Amino acid sequence: MALFGMGYKKKIEELKQQLDEQNYEQAALVADTIPVKRLKSAYELNLVGKAYKCNGDFLQARDAFERSYEVRCSRPVLIDIMDCCLEVKDLESAEKYFDEYHKVAPEDKTTQYKYRYHIEKRKGRERRLLIMILEELKALDYVEEYAYELAKQYHKAGMQEECMRECNDIILWFGFGPTVERAKTLLAYYKGEISLEDIKSAGAKYQAEAERRRQEEQAEAERRMQEEQAVQEAAAVAEEPVEQVVYEAEEEYSAEVPEEPVEEAMEEIIEKQEEVIAEPEPQEQESEPEPDGFVMPEIDLSGISFEEEALEENSREEQELYVPEADMAETTNEKLAELLKKKKVSIPETLKNFGRIERIRKQVIKSLELAINDREKAYFVITGEARTGKTTLALSFIRLLYQLDIVKYDRTATIDAVQLNQVSIEDYGEELKNCNLIIENAGGMTKESIEGLLRFSKGCKGKTCVILEDTVRNINKFLRAREELNGLFNNRIHLGKYNTEDLLGFAYDYIKKEDYGIDKMAAQVLSDKIDEIVREYGNDQRLIRTLKLVEVVVARAEKRAGELILNMAAEGKIRQGNYLVIILEDVTP
Repeated sequence: MALFGMGYKKKIEELKQQLDEQNYEQAALVADTIPVKRLKSAYELNLVGKAYKCNGDFLQARDAFERSYEVRCSRPVLIDIMDCCLEVKDLESAEKYFDEYHKVAPEDKTTQYKYRYHIEKRKGRERRLLIMILEELKALDYVEEYAYELAKQYHKAGMQEECMRECNDIILWFGFGPTVERAKTLLAYYKGEISLEDIKSAGAKYQAEAERRRQEEQAEAERRMQEEQAVQEAAAVAEEPVEQVVYEAEEEYSAEVPEEPVEEAMEEIIEKQEEVIAEPEPQEQESEPEPDGFVMPEIDLSGISFEEEALEENSREEQELYVPEADMAETTNEKLAELLKKKKVSIPETLKNFGRIERIRKQVIKSLELAINDREKAYFVITGEARTGKTTLALSFIRLLYQLDIVKYDRTATIDAVQLNQVSIEDYGEELKNCNLIIENAGGMTKESIEGLLRFSKGCKGKTCVILEDTVRNINKFLRAREELNGLFNNRIHLGKYNTEDLLGFAYDYIKKEDYGIDKMAAQVLSDKIDEIVREYGNDQRLIRTLKLVEVVVARAEKRAGELILNMAAEGKIRQGNYLVIILEDVTP
């Protein structure tokens, strides 16, 4: 009983801190002191599950995640459970939870193909079926890890041309990193440029470098821990609470525990490199039967959505939920207005909060009007400071162009100028001709890359678009030096500085995505906290700190709601109500 007194909260906070600092072994030791059977919050059960999972104790991790899923159905938790089932080779349970995931997330085909592949691979299914699944996944979403899996499967099946083509695609699309280095190695092996001994030597070199980087990371983590402890001690003396330091993130944000360091992944990659460059298996005889076709099961989902039914049963008016109003007046251009109406497209809905910010929406509308008048000039520039969401806006904008038939394809390649400078874009013209292109930090492009881009662009007119991203200063300097580019890329969207109202929109989008509402009092306090962020931080920090703030608020709401429901159930006093609402307590703990 002592644990569930004052020491209970301390244990949970200690567990979270150890996970934040990636001290997984220590986190698992803390988790051992917490009786999982007595936890009632999905949030706390997830913390325990993460501690065990990151430390390699998949059986205990699965137990915690399964209990969490009983408290609240959640897609990320189902993924954690499937991971644990696969690690302990419990394929029957993996299949069961895979079917469950298909029920709750039928539209998420990418995740379904990923786990279908892992399940079939562990079952020892024939290679042609595995290749079929990976090819379907590639057509749906080109994911780096699974692209290399496809290259390996081609190699092992003796399909040399397909393997080399896939390696070339990986190098083009992803530019640099451990997976790209593996693809380069495999490609060089086929070209006769390196031997198996060379690969072993390179592996030893990479392992040494990975170990050095790991030691540096550990030393840096210890230094940060000491600094944070010093700050906390000073705050304790002043009797003032210390807020957790917000970690920086790029474009996307997650409430989950950070994954293992890149160095550990690199070490695993190098250890497996020798295994990859093995003698290809003899190709199967054509007379053998073809593998069964892979088709996702169709399941009737009527009446399954529990949360949606609960929201309908309980009056939203009683909760006084605050919903931000969006200005839906999109354009006075008759041609564009007619097209938006015909295609049933809403700019704010497609661009999310970017489309609700008036200054950005007006620039988007102007860009659309120009693109409609001349569909062969789909060349755009998006400018803004670092970490302000340029790539996120670019991807949403391309989706809008595709919905309006201004571009013919919805596939998009994103590449940094540094990566582009290392390859010849024209060498991959065939792969990119049906693909849109986003070039990040475009001001760093070399003369050769620029000339290649110009030649490439001429062959893609009216089909795809190219978007350059960078700061205003870098783009202006870059385009002034290249007159031909300046005339081509004269269609600009500038993000500008985010104010409190802008950031509130991002916060509400996040809350809505998590299926929550927010009452008026909580909304006012959230607005005040975001206003503080605007006053205290520069534009490059405002968005990431706002999203981290609302991420924490949603986690508190989830924890509170889970505990409330379970306590009422234990007392036999279940009351109707909308529990997916953020209240004042969640914003001001």
